Amino acid sequence: MNIKVRKRWIMAVGVAIMILGLIHVLSAFVFYKNLDRLLLPSLFMFVSTGLAVILAGAVTVYCGKMVDRMAELATPLLRMVAAFFLLLAFGAIATMPTNPFAYIMVLLSLCLGIPVFAKAQE
Repeated sequence: MNIKVRKRWIMAVGVAIMILGLIHVLSAFVFYKNLDRLLLPSLFMFVSTGLAVILAGAVTVYCGKMVDRMAELATPLLRMVAAFFLLLAFGAIATMPTNPFAYIMVLLSLCLGIPVFAKAQE
């Protein structure tokens, strides 16, 4: 894959990951608006998962911007983010098979993981 195409692809997937995280955070308040205090830990976990996804997307965009200039720093970070996101995605499928967010996460994690890990074999 051409480095410019790879760079744009990684940045586009990073933005999509951040959007997914933002939707996850915002939907927490829609789903939990009428619940009592006993479910506050669930709300916290829901929001913190969304924030973690946003952070993963932000790091992906940042590393995507510098992948051509500072490959020795960007590539290991991208691999860590891709591995983290793959773990989140397949963990979500395993624990919540009826949740559409889980399947979107799998799709995005594969879209990120393929160019990030395939680059190591070139």
